[in-house]
Amino acid sequence: MKLFLLRHAKSSWQDDQLDDIERPLNGRGLRDAPVMAERLNAAGHTPAQILCSPAVRTRQTLELVLPTFGLQSENLSFVPDIYEASPGVLLDVIAQRGGDAEHLMVLGHNPGLEYLAAMLNGGERLSMATCAVCVFEIIGISQWREINNASSRLLMYDYPKNLPGSR
Repeated sequence: MKLFLLRHAKSSWQDDQLDDIERPLNGRGLRDAPVMAERLNAAGHTPAQILCSPAVRTRQTLELVLPTFGLQSENLSFVPDIYEASPGVLLDVIAQRGGDAEHLMVLGHNPGLEYLAAMLNGGERLSMATCAVCVFEIIGISQWREINNASSRLLMYDYPKNLPGSR
């Protein structure tokens, strides 16, 4: 099984009257999101299901990556708990909402995604800059509800300012 962690693309701070959850993407974010989806696809990593925060910037990021992934609406879920979630809450969301999707993406926010990525990466920090993505192989489970008993291995880590390709 594969777990994808994708941070939303770069958001705008132009309108300081907006609540944080309402902030949209800026121009760079609008450019970066489809590029990162293409990089994932080119590396052979495509999610089968996406769990997404309801924030405007995550919804816009989702709209920009979906054409590359070709997913249908039944493979998408907006999960309020992802917004401002800790790593523990993110693991609970994955366990409760991931089902048996072979390749699951969580599209969310920092610092929760960065902390979760570090946990899955044996404690080694992976900077989850805007639109950064990690793909982990989750070993020893057949359903996401078992994720707390699994081990993991980093398959891909990439971000927009990285050179094309990934390690």
